[in-house]
Amino acid sequence: MKFVQLWSTRSLTGLPDWRKDTRTLNELLREIQSKGGEVLDVKVSIGVGGHSTTYTTCVYLIIYESDEPIDLEARKDTLTVAKIRSVEIKGKSIREMYDELLELYLSSYGYSGRAKLERAIEDIMRTGASREEAIKWLYKKEKL
Repeated sequence: MKFVQLWSTRSLTGLPDWRKDTRTLNELLREIQSKGGEVLDVKVSIGVGGHSTTYTTCVYLIIYESDEPIDLEARKDTLTVAKIRSVEIKGKSIREMYDELLELYLSSYGYSGRAKLERAIEDIMRTGASREEAIKWLYKKEKL
């Protein structure tokens, strides 16, 4: 089965600490592999924000294959493991979830919100999930 491991960092100076992030990312990849996982892909998304100060957030998406989700005990505070195909949202249609996600992305990113949402859906679909599963996963991730 395919799983994703999310890990994020935030820099209050506006500049990511690439050396530290690279060391940590390599440790995570080594740990996944040492526990029997096969790393398929790693993606990073970088966002800049803040009202009075600028900060940078990097979100890393590690896509791996394993029989079960791999527990990275040492990093539980900054990691999330998700089994993509297990996302269940009760009481909402895919269309309603997509519309709410689109509203969120448009309010966050302006005119480029639709393109960012579609790109996020496509990234999840590359892991083997269907479009519907990707929308459900994003909806749950955004806690809508």
